[in-house]
Formats: sequence, C-alpha cells, structure tokens
Amino acid sequence: MNIRQTIGERLRFEAKRCGLDQKQLAKRSGVAVETIGDYMQGAKELIFEDISSICHAMGANPFWLMSKRYKPSKTHFRHLSTSAQKSAREIEQAFYLIAELLPSPGPLALPKIDPDFREKHIVSGLASKAANEARQINPTPEGICKAIGIQVIAPSAGNAFDAFLLRSGEKVALCVNKDSPPNRIIFSLLHELAHLAYHKDLETTACLQSYLFSSTLKDGEEHEFIADKFAQHFLIPYEIAEKQAIRWPNIDTDRLQNLLDTNRVSLDVLSFALWEALDNRQLFSQLHLSEVKGVLDRAGLHHGHAASIYDFLLCENQRLSQILKANKEIFSDPVYIKTWRNLGFADHKQ
Repeated sequence: MNIRQTIGERLRFEAKRCGLDQKQLAKRSGVAVETIGDYMQGAKELIFEDISSICHAMGANPFWLMSKRYKPSKTHFRHLSTSAQKSAREIEQAFYLIAELLPSPGPLALPKIDPDFREKHIVSGLASKAANEARQINPTPEGICKAIGIQVIAPSAGNAFDAFLLRSGEKVALCVNKDSPPNRIIFSLLHELAHLAYHKDLETTACLQSYLFSSTLKDGEEHEFIADKFAQHFLIPYEIAEKQAIRWPNIDTDRLQNLLDTNRVSLDVLSFALWEALDNRQLFSQLHLSEVKGVLDRAGLHHGHAASIYDFLLCENQRLSQILKANKEIFSDPVYIKTWRNLGFADHKQ
C-alpha cells in the first residue's frame, strides 16, 4: 500500500469515527467534496494544507495522522459534541506519545457476559454478579485502578466529557474529567472499568441509548448498558435495592443515606437502582422513574459525600507528571509543552 492509499484509509477511518460524511467534511474544512473523495480513495497527490484542513475539521492532528506511529484508535468517544471530541482527541494524541512510558495494567477478570443476550433483566443480573466480584478486588473504583495498575489521566475539561478509555497495544489508560461532580466521577470510573473488562478490544462504535424504557436491547446498545449496570450494581448492590423495593414507598431513609455516603452515590443512581428492582418484581409497574426520584427527594435524601475522589485524581496526575518530566529529553521542546498541556498540566516549566 502506497502513502496515498495509507492516508486515504486513515481519513476514511477518522471520518467514520466522527460520524461525518464527505459533504459535512467539505463544509467544515473548505476542501471540495470531490477532492476529499480523491484523498480518501488514495487517488490524489497529497497536499498538506488540504490534509491539515480535513484533519482539523475532524478534530484530528494531521501530524499524527501522517505519522509512522499512527494506529487506528479504539477510544470510544461516546456522547461527545464536536468541541468535546477536539478536547478528547488532544488527550488521546498525548497518550499515544507517552504510552510506552506507562506500565501495562494487569487484567480485570470478571464473569463473562454473553454479548448475544438481549433481555435486559438477564444482562443486568450478570452485570450485578460481575460487580459483586469486582468488590472483592476492592470496594472502591480507586482501589481497583491501583490493584490492576492502570494509569488514570484527569484533566480539567469543563463539561466536555465524563470519561473514556485510551489504548495503544497493551498500554491502557483511563481518562476522567476532574471537573465533573464527584459522584459522577466515581460512576464514570466504574463505567470505564467495565468497558476495560468487556469491550477494550472493540473498534469505535456509535452509542445507542434507547434502551431505558424497553425490555430488550437493540444491537449496539449492549456495551453501554453493561457498563452502566456494572457501575450501578457496584454502588448499590441489587440485594439492597430489592429489600427497599419490597417495602416501597416506606423506604429506610437512614439506611439509604448511610449507603449513599459510604459508597459515595448520587441520588440518580439510587433512583435507577430502586426503579429497576421495583420493575423486576413487578411492583408498582406503572411507576415512572421521576416518581421514584420524587419519593427520595421528599424523604430528604441527598447525594453521598464524594469529595475524597479528588485526592485520588490529584495523586494520579502527580504520578503522570513525574513520568513525563523524568522523560523530558525524549521530546522536542514544542512537543513536550503541547503534550504537557494536552494532559491537563497548566505549567510546563515545573
């Protein structure tokens, strides 16, 4: 395969990954549709200005796309807007540059979940079993990350994204937005740990989430559903939710608030857990999720205290910055500065 065909293949992959067709790319980049088509088919001599414009329209780094080190990404940019994809891609490209400096994490071995299962209650039950076993590794997501030796990258990203996995060969890192609410960060860590256990080898796929009010999963929904349910059951074991569902709406507020604080859980996660338990037992079958949330609000329950997660993120960022500083000599100054900033470290001189 010659260089034009190689770049064409990469452009096609990146465009698919962003969900952009040639007309959309042309509108964003200012490069003619026919020209983009020729580049993607490897039928046109490469002009860097054009390639750069096309790449920037996709939020991609043209130097990375044309690099010998380029690898098709398995990063899942779920629910990301165009601006958020740009932020996530900058972190992803910094990760590729430092991946070899990071330790390879150990496996996160959890019970198998058959990808062909489509009944939600079955898949949720299997995710509950996996969560129970994960708690035996450590009762916190931070502890699991430490146990398997995965590097967590925690930039400030506003409201751009929650979290995503990064992978280059055997090197894997977990990126989480430290600007997210603390309960959300904890849920996101667990969500991505589930993807690490079950989906890290999948190519990038579009995310579908129409499963909320249906009894079965459509193709493409199972990955997010498994990750969501793993995180939910890790934080709110199903047995506890079921006991509260049996006595609904006379919930044990003291016990639930203690659970919220101990496991650092949001009211949203608790609402989903109780709603699912009520539905599975066919209790209050017409009860809407918003009504469950209303009962919890009226009971005076509040999000669990979760600020401790920021201490973990601070330690992870310190460890990562030390790795980068210790290997500064392998980078040119501009690359080092850009990598440092893309990883969320403000002052590259330190």
